[in-house]
Amino acid sequence: MNGVSFARLIGQPPPRFRDLVATAERADTVLLPQIEPVWIGNALAVLGLVAGVLWARVHTPGAGTVLGWVAMAAILVGMSIQMSRRRVDTGWLVDLQRRVVSPVGRPGEPVAIAGEGYSVVFGAGEKKRTVVIDLCRAEHGRVVRLFETPGSVRLADHRALSALADVLARRLRVGRDGLTF
Repeated sequence: MNGVSFARLIGQPPPRFRDLVATAERADTVLLPQIEPVWIGNALAVLGLVAGVLWARVHTPGAGTVLGWVAMAAILVGMSIQMSRRRVDTGWLVDLQRRVVSPVGRPGEPVAIAGEGYSVVFGAGEKKRTVVIDLCRAEHGRVVRLFETPGSVRLADHRALSALADVLARRLRVGRDGLTF
């Protein structure tokens, strides 16, 4: 597929936040993904809509039924992909042993955590009911936004992500600030 994998095209199920906590507890590195919607779901839904409009314009009794079903199927498949699949192959790779945070598939420079004054901050995001985990430095403020939920999250997710912030702070040997659940 011209260097584009099928998984990258339609995305993957978003990670369960408690699985990120478990990985951070036991692994030497953890990828904190930048969870983004995939474009293919929207594209299929729009194509289905266009096919449906065409079907409605040329529909005569007994003709064009196949195009109507194709339109409906494309819309349903597109909506299903959009609701259940996400791009999760970019983000920040946190090396918990070497205390280095590196970008994966996104702009940015690696950050070596050296010296004092670093902290992991768990707090509210800019969008309603979203949460973020930032790596901050006392003199400079936020250094890196390590993780941000793509939409509103439940209370159980808040707890899991708060636990993730706790684990990151402990394993990186830095302070922990912000909300605690």
